Amino acid sequence: MTRREDAAGPIVTREELYRMLWEEPATKVAGRLGVSNRLLAQKICPKLDVPFPGLGYWRKRKVGRAPPTPPLPERRPGTDQFWQKGERPKQPPHSRQTVPEKRRRAKPKPSPHPLVRDICVRLVMNGIGGDDSYLLPPGKRRLADILVTDGTLGRALRFADRLYQTLEAEGYRVMIAPVSEGLSRRAISSGGDGRPGADLLRWAPARPTVAYIYGAPIGLALVEESEAVEMRYVGGGHYVRERDFRSDEHFGPTWTVEQEHPAGRLKLVAYSPFNPFPWTQTWRDGAKMSLESQLGPILGALEQAAIVLERNLARAGWYFEPET
Repeated sequence: MTRREDAAGPIVTREELYRMLWEEPATKVAGRLGVSNRLLAQKICPKLDVPFPGLGYWRKRKVGRAPPTPPLPERRPGTDQFWQKGERPKQPPHSRQTVPEKRRRAKPKPSPHPLVRDICVRLVMNGIGGDDSYLLPPGKRRLADILVTDGTLGRALRFADRLYQTLEAEGYRVMIAPVSEGLSRRAISSGGDGRPGADLLRWAPARPTVAYIYGAPIGLALVEESEAVEMRYVGGGHYVRERDFRSDEHFGPTWTVEQEHPAGRLKLVAYSPFNPFPWTQTWRDGAKMSLESQLGPILGALEQAAIVLERNLARAGWYFEPET
């Protein structure tokens, strides 16, 4: 075992942890690392993509009935190479990935996709607002980058699930960006036609949602567009839409003002999570073409953008190993 020690604790690589776990019981490994067996099994191993011995493995091994030791999977983009207690050591650059002539389709994940299921649990199951304000998960920011209203939530989650599943089926991993990757989320506007849509500034995810395409992370955000609506002040700090105003129902001084309100139209924003290498592209719901009907062109555009981004990053020595 070649763990390195410093003030923060031991640094363990994927290879070292894999070897330790399959040489002795997990309880002993957890004790050496100063963590619980549960944390080791449910957090550390998944984070490093290290297979964990199943329940009863060591009893079966003693009598020669244990299943074969599974190999350590090749490190994929988004998977940490190191783990250190209480710290996040800087991860090494990823190797460049070649673009295959024919991609082998992967087995899709159970529907809904884990990112969509987490939103359902955290947001839908806890109750939703029932008005036209954006749904803001209180105190929860480690969610997929989806910001919509009650009225479009179901449609947004269905599209997000199909988008994520389509990407996963093509072999592209979709996940919340790991902290160790240092990826940045682009500022997303709800306004159509370049308007700022200030409503969306009230909430943003802690980390971007990314799809690793040919090894390059592409940021994905799904938002409901807003539009300028003429509103009339009716007293008590309240406004109603001008079309709904009835003069015989309200008394006192009144005036109109334009405000941004959700429009019921979804838009998907894809972007580069590397500030020195900017790129963004947007797809919108339309009367004649929904987002779901654009999945094919969306996938093609994401693949093309990932190829360009991967080459630029490799040349600059960012994220990927520099070209030689």
